[in-house]
Amino acid sequence: MDTGDQKQCICAEDLYRGIYTVLDCYLASSYGIPCVAQAILTSGTYTDPILSQEATNLGLKLSNLRDLDDGALLERIQYDDDRRAFSELVRRHQAVVYRSCYRILGNREDARDASQEAFLRAYRKLDTFQGRSAFKTWMLRLAMNVSLNQRSRRELPRTSIDSAESISGLETPEAELMKSEAASQLHEALQIVQPNHRAAVVLRDLEGLTYRETAESLGIAEGTAKSWVHRGRGQLKELLT
Repeated sequence: MDTGDQKQCICAEDLYRGIYTVLDCYLASSYGIPCVAQAILTSGTYTDPILSQEATNLGLKLSNLRDLDDGALLERIQYDDDRRAFSELVRRHQAVVYRSCYRILGNREDARDASQEAFLRAYRKLDTFQGRSAFKTWMLRLAMNVSLNQRSRRELPRTSIDSAESISGLETPEAELMKSEAASQLHEALQIVQPNHRAAVVLRDLEGLTYRETAESLGIAEGTAKSWVHRGRGQLKELLT
């Protein structure tokens, strides 16, 4: 594993642990009890979590939850207060939330903080989720709100994206270098694009959401989403040519 891959793994693990550290503090202050989900650890990837011995002893075996869709997990949380189900929702959606925050904010630390805040808000507001959109779409809306608000509060540095996050399996070092440079240029250009337009481009073009899902994630009309994406693409084209 090269240095870049190690950075990505560390980031994923820190994010997952951090989310549950924050949730633990919230639950302890609200209910006077610890959140057992804090004991959950990951192997360092977005898709292959493992459990610590402490978590196993507490019965937090998540494998059976992976077969459930988001709706079923939300029902378990709502009716059974099953925090293991929320653990699975975090595991399932942490990557897209983190990537989206990172592309808006421009650096790992701010993206990690924004991701943790977004998941904490989701936990607090689960009773307001009515299922009119996909949970992923609702989650991204929270993440975009946090990221855009955080960015508006202060001027953030424009940092280059780490090549390891965008490169895998390229044939030659020359090809890897070209891909790395292109990713870096795109990331830096995104930081210049008007924030709302940037968010629309991130969701539509980089995360692959439909225009409808993009609109729902940003809390705007579908026509407005199309307009923001069009303007964002235009700004990027000017910056990259």
